[in-house]
Amino acid sequence: MSNKNLSAFPDPRRAAAQSFSNQAPEDFPTGLTKREWMVAHINVTNEMENSSLTFIAELMGKQPPSGIMENHAYWNEAEAKLRVMKADALLAELSKY
Repeated sequence: MSNKNLSAFPDPRRAAAQSFSNQAPEDFPTGLTKREWMVAHINVTNEMENSSLTFIAELMGKQPPSGIMENHAYWNEAEAKLRVMKADALLAELSKY
């Protein structure tokens, strides 16, 4: 990936601030990283609905709990892990170009 900037939405004021000694770059928010933006927007609905329990258990490293709230948290964490896994794969592939 030719653009090595990690910010999803770089603030031009931040880059400009690096040129001037009277304004620190830290004064400008960086926003989401590209990875965070991708994680938030990657759709894993199909994978979550069609994955076997074996796949999800392997992804999580444990079987789903029996309690309702614990089970709900388990599936939310599984979805988050899958999103991160897909975002990391995309970034790795993009870094080859």
